Amino acid sequence: MIIKSIKFENFRPFYGTQKMDFTCEDDKNVVVVLAQNACGKTTLILSFIWCLYGRSKFENKDEILNRHVERNMQSGDTKKASVEVVLVHDGKTIIVKRTNSYQKGFYGNIKLNSENFSVTSIDESGEVRECGKTHNEMQNYINAILPEDLSSYFFFEGEKNNSIENKDISNSVKKLLGLDAYTNMMSHLYGDTTTRAAKDSVMGYYEGKINQSASNDVQYLYNRIQAEQEKQNKLSEKLEEEKSSLAEYEAKIEKINQQLRDAAPTKEVQKERDSLAISIEKNKNRINNLQKQIFRDFSACSFDLFLTPLLPKLSDRLDEMKISDKGITGIDIHAIRQLLRRGYCLCGNDLHKGTPACKNVEKYIDLVPPNSVGTLVKGMNDKIQSTKLRGEQYYQSFNYSMKDLSQCHEDIEEDQRKEDACIERLKNMPDSNIGELENSSSIYKRRKSECENNINSLNREIGSLVQHLETLNNNLNMQKSKTDASDKNQLYYEYAEEIYKWVKEDYKKKEKLLLVELQEKFQRLFNNIYVGDREAKIDERYQLHVYADGDEMSLTGGLHIIKYFSFVGALVQQAGEAINKDKSDISAEEDYPLVLDAAFSHTDDDHTKGIAKELSNVTKQLVLAIMEKDWNYAKEGINNKVSKMYRINKISEDQSEIVLA
Repeated sequence: MIIKSIKFENFRPFYGTQKMDFTCEDDKNVVVVLAQNACGKTTLILSFIWCLYGRSKFENKDEILNRHVERNMQSGDTKKASVEVVLVHDGKTIIVKRTNSYQKGFYGNIKLNSENFSVTSIDESGEVRECGKTHNEMQNYINAILPEDLSSYFFFEGEKNNSIENKDISNSVKKLLGLDAYTNMMSHLYGDTTTRAAKDSVMGYYEGKINQSASNDVQYLYNRIQAEQEKQNKLSEKLEEEKSSLAEYEAKIEKINQQLRDAAPTKEVQKERDSLAISIEKNKNRINNLQKQIFRDFSACSFDLFLTPLLPKLSDRLDEMKISDKGITGIDIHAIRQLLRRGYCLCGNDLHKGTPACKNVEKYIDLVPPNSVGTLVKGMNDKIQSTKLRGEQYYQSFNYSMKDLSQCHEDIEEDQRKEDACIERLKNMPDSNIGELENSSSIYKRRKSECENNINSLNREIGSLVQHLETLNNNLNMQKSKTDASDKNQLYYEYAEEIYKWVKEDYKKKEKLLLVELQEKFQRLFNNIYVGDREAKIDERYQLHVYADGDEMSLTGGLHIIKYFSFVGALVQQAGEAINKDKSDISAEEDYPLVLDAAFSHTDDDHTKGIAKELSNVTKQLVLAIMEKDWNYAKEGINNKVSKMYRINKISEDQSEIVLA
């Protein structure tokens, strides 16, 4: 996807019809838009979101129509505000246009009269077609090109960078990286459930056919499973709601923390508080790991520990038996007889009948099992000693772990006391706004804790249901096996099941490989941009983390921006590679644009140069809406790659003009 142009008509500060051409040459892939604050720089970025997805991210969401137009409307007049974006994707030109129509009432009020959305494609032959008949169909077409969940990554607001955090974007990333073909196939075969094929899936269809002729027992189990599945689906929906609420509260808490970090009176207190929060989280993770280790060790070694008190009695009893042992542990009568039949010893000596060596070896027949229990007793004593040693070692290790666990709890309590003291200092500061922020933070933390408890409870309930469903499904399969095995519906079901298993396995392999490749690109770009030594990681939910000496960092300001740009750059590269691999024509390349507003407001001069240079290398199209002071540093790395330069001039409070610079 490449942006060809954008056209405004009476849209916010852009009075009349104004247009920007973003087409670039291969070696000049950067378009620069110079503007000061309050000129329309942010409007440019957010207009893409509004046009493509119908979502207003403006501070005043309902202010779409240009104010100058509004003031000059007469009662009954109708005016339109629109944005038209022209894209190039998969060899097609795609025209996306969103229009709002407004009417002025007789009492001077301006109301939204109608909304219109259209998506049109023009292929290489010039054929024009509508990309969907309904609004939802057209919106799905756009989301297939660039998922809305990822729009904040490609259309970036530098001043509001926290909007990209705390979002589960894994499904959207997978779609962008070309895994949706797998997920669509799995959904078609099995559905989107976790324990049972959906009714409208291929497997669900044939399962229904099988059950139509099934016995009463099968039908009963089938109904039970359906009821339990519905219950699980409701719990899963509730779980997702709780996760969404949790992410929302976490984002609000982080926003308040950022405000406290930026405010001069609270900066040092908040810094101490952040450090305490990291320490608490580190100890919580330590406790979690210790508990898991204790459970694993208990499962593996507790038998030796519980057996230890009985071992002395057993050892004494064996000693009381006074069994003579002249045998060799590990050798039985069968081994000796084999040596004699062979006629020579392991050492090479002659063992033929009548030889002194043969007579000496024959003596051991009566000294080894089963003719003698002496050797067995000796082996038993050896086992007693080794079991006793393992039990003692486990006991010692268990004590160490419990002491460590106790220390972690004590450290958390101490850190929490210190954190509470920081909170009280913040609440008692003269600035009333700070106290209000902290009170709000306390409310959000309480709600966050409630969400976490609800999530844990729901996970336990769902886990129990999954186990129960597994048992019911096993019983159902047993009953089905008693019916006619030659039933063709059963055969078709098994065919679909095997295909599903193959697709699922292949999907997991490809997803794992893509994540590894994305991680490598993310780390490489981060290293190229960041001046320092940090480890950048992407987890399985495609959340981003930065570590210093093994400990995760709480990122603010410039480092947060560097992390974001490194991920976006890696994502652009990986998406391009994924698409190109699926194309038969290797020359047909696909890419994604980066449209950035105030990208360098939180970074220093050196990092600004590095970010600008790296981003211009990883994407075919980079659009920078930037203030002149920031451009003076950014241009050092990319001045030779600039294809076009625009300037947004503020004519009045209600009008801005786009001109070529």
